[in-house]
Amino acid sequence: MAFIKTAKKAILFLWCFLYFVHSFAQNEITNNLQKKLTAAKDPKEIINIRNLISAELRLSDADSAATMAHTTLALAQKINYEYGIAVSNLCIALANSVKGNYRLTEEYANTALLIAQKLYNDSLKASGNLQLTVVYENKGDYANAINKALLAVEYYTKLHNTDGVARSRLVMAQLYQTKNDLPAAE
Repeated sequence: MAFIKTAKKAILFLWCFLYFVHSFAQNEITNNLQKKLTAAKDPKEIINIRNLISAELRLSDADSAATMAHTTLALAQKINYEYGIAVSNLCIALANSVKGNYRLTEEYANTALLIAQKLYNDSLKASGNLQLTVVYENKGDYANAINKALLAVEYYTKLHNTDGVARSRLVMAQLYQTKNDLPAAE
């Protein structure tokens, strides 16, 4: 019994420590992006920086991230900046995913994917498919989730993005574990 209490305390301490470290790093990144944003003059650069800030904020404040992404989307639409529109849609999808609103996540991720296909942008295609992997996993549609994860791996591999490949494979392994197919998870 004493071991269980000690283990729980150790896990709680580790979780708090990791949360603190992550929050500090995120604040540093967000502060640097805010400085760049205040110096930016070009509307496309402003949109790109705002989308980066939104993506960073999503884990600590999903509502603020969604609000920023929506206003950035409106700005991108105003100047007809297709890439900015696609990334804003992905940021809105990410924020909604954190909030557990998978219907909106799917809607915005699909919109981003349509634009990515139009722009022939493999990076956006990879990100959109990875986001849809999460949607389908949470809906219990494992076949589509695995399909989307495989597409994300394919695009990230084509881009030589090892971090993206690793994230996609990790999500796929979690999928196989969730559906209790442990040999496939390896």
